[in-house]
Amino acid sequence: MGQRQKVTAWIVANSQAAKSNRLDDYLVSVDDIERLTGQKIPLVDRAKHDKPAPFMGSSARV
Repeated sequence: MGQRQKVTAWIVANSQAAKSNRLDDYLVSVDDIERLTGQKIPLVDRAKHDKPAPFMGSSARV
């Protein structure tokens, strides 16, 4: 990955409660996914540690 690229990762429950308009509620870091799956994702370490900032404004629940 280039230095300016960013990674967005989600962990979404497989249930009726999971809604696309609440994607920000499911944001996680790549580190979180690696920890849960036991798999290594080929990214530079810098891109793995940060949880992305919300971008859909879904933190205000409807």
